[in-house]
Amino acid sequence: MCKSKRSSCGFCVLIGLVALAGAGALAAGLLGLAGRIGWPQVLILPGAVALHVVAVDLFTYDPKASPTRPASERRILTMGLAGIFLALGRFGLPEAVLVAFLQAVLMFVLNRTTWYKQLFNTGLFTVSAYVASLVYEAAGGLRSTWDLAGVGAAMAAVTIFMGMQSLLVALVISISTGRPLRRLLLDSAGWVAAQQAVVGVVGLLLGHLMQEGLTFAGGVLLFSPLILLRASYKSFAERTQTYVMQVKRANGELAEVNAELKATNDELIQTLGSVLDARDRYTFGHSARVALYSVAIGERLSMPEDRLDRLRRAALLHDIGKVGIPEAILAKHGPLDAHERLIMQAHAEIGYRITSQVHSLASVAEIVRQHHEWIDGGGYPRRLKGDAILLEARIIGVADAFDTLTSDRPYRKARPVEAALRELHRCAGTQFDPAVVGALEAVLQEHGEVWVAQLTQPVSQAAMAEELAASVMGHMGL
Repeated sequence: MCKSKRSSCGFCVLIGLVALAGAGALAAGLLGLAGRIGWPQVLILPGAVALHVVAVDLFTYDPKASPTRPASERRILTMGLAGIFLALGRFGLPEAVLVAFLQAVLMFVLNRTTWYKQLFNTGLFTVSAYVASLVYEAAGGLRSTWDLAGVGAAMAAVTIFMGMQSLLVALVISISTGRPLRRLLLDSAGWVAAQQAVVGVVGLLLGHLMQEGLTFAGGVLLFSPLILLRASYKSFAERTQTYVMQVKRANGELAEVNAELKATNDELIQTLGSVLDARDRYTFGHSARVALYSVAIGERLSMPEDRLDRLRRAALLHDIGKVGIPEAILAKHGPLDAHERLIMQAHAEIGYRITSQVHSLASVAEIVRQHHEWIDGGGYPRRLKGDAILLEARIIGVADAFDTLTSDRPYRKARPVEAALRELHRCAGTQFDPAVVGALEAVLQEHGEVWVAQLTQPVSQAAMAEELAASVMGHMGL
């Protein structure tokens, strides 16, 4: 809040200072006009002001900006700078300041910007023209014969004008938005700045030649390159806009296709997990519940979205390796002997080999392999220890054990949630990561035991068949 107030205060102070400086520059310029207004000014200055409307609407690619945004917010390349410096080269400082002021007023009439933007723009245009004119006169630009010294004076004046514009605009944006000033200044130093510099120097040259007695026809001929330059910019900007809009549409269509493919892939993964679980009515829904618990734990541990998505897919497929385990071992009601345990433990490595061969599943393969590793190194298949075990695998290990404890099995009834948590805490530090167990406990406190009870309701064989059939038919479009 304090930072916001400071930004608002700095914003208002900067606008006020620029407006005051502009008012002072305008007053000095008007005083200089006293006694020197004649027909040359009356004929030439309106045209110099009107050059501001000879503009090209530049299309700058911005994914967050609308191509139909108001004119006051679009980036344009105008010939207005040529008008200011034409007045400077032909007459001097007072006329240049007056043209800059009137161009700012014309900008307001055409674009209807907010009052504070107009106050800032008017002050900025006027004071920039004043300081640039002082530099040009001090460098002997008005007295030169457009030799090397004259060109140097012109470049210095144009550089000062554009430098003040870029610096003050970047400063006000930085104060109001918090964006880095250096980044804003670099953004403004693009090819448009170079083209505007050329426009300003040509304007000065035209004004200087008018002072030397250039005829109207000669002035039109000299000014024609600017008109051609404007036409070429306009054509380039329109072609660029059309191309970028086509690319944006193509990217949008591609994003929709990718989203559909991802959704289809996720549904197939869920169906595959359900098919694996359906081999036994006691494990039906196990993979889906492990995925649900795992994602809830991951969210509690502040995992980023991409890792949560990978965690969910790995949890759905954590037991995929059991397709390679004999049915007699999977369906055995009693405890497994030592040989059978070794065979059962192979499912983690089998699952890794299956998922690592599928490009879209390769990112979860190592998680699938590690979900039975123990925090103290006593797990399988590679006896990894501590942080050598992926966090996703540690989470799935806890979620898998919790669902197994709270679900009915042929050899025992489901344990209550509190009893299951006590068992997990007892094995924390040896089999399970204590931080993951704590996160699961926090999740359960938030959702309550009813949530677990609803997820672990017994499923009949008929219901299993009906759900799987509906899922498969859905993928086939039936």
